[in-house]
Amino acid sequence: MIKTFKLFLYSLTLAFFYSCQGIVEKQKQADIDSLLSLKEIQKNQSTVLFFLSPTCPLCIQYSKTISDLRNNFSKKNFKMIGVFTGKYHTESEKIIFIRSEKINIEILSDSINILANKYNITVTPEVIVLNSNGKVVYQGSIDNWSMALGRKKPAPSKFYLIDALKAIEKGENILVKNTKAIGCLIE
Repeated sequence: MIKTFKLFLYSLTLAFFYSCQGIVEKQKQADIDSLLSLKEIQKNQSTVLFFLSPTCPLCIQYSKTISDLRNNFSKKNFKMIGVFTGKYHTESEKIIFIRSEKINIEILSDSINILANKYNITVTPEVIVLNSNGKVVYQGSIDNWSMALGRKKPAPSKFYLIDALKAIEKGENILVKNTKAIGCLIE
């Protein structure tokens, strides 16, 4: 009798947990939808989405670059948003990453990979640049610093994201619209 009651309570707890999780995921979907609505995107010249993972070494190494990009371009009507993808990172890992790496951009949590799936993002860090109509105008690496997983140049020689943002700022065509991002696989 006691074992049956404990099993019942355990089942009830699991059912409650998973039903709450669905509510949280629906709320996250609502947050994503409102933040990336066409109305919100049109407020900016462009929106840059940085797909990140708090445990990816490359994301950690690019954190200063991301903050510098925000400092250099946010005043020019470019919105910068960090997107934590995947369900295997806790909120505390994300908060520690943001604080320790001094990431000073708006952050979204995409634990069910809504945006990663929508834009076919497979690794972190990877960036998407959306124009004011919500169209992807650049997707890929921030620069060419990383040549392969675990192999980096001493310094980048091509700055894909900066070049794309400068072209948008000047009203010019983006010359390189897509590059292959190298990084940690999204799970």
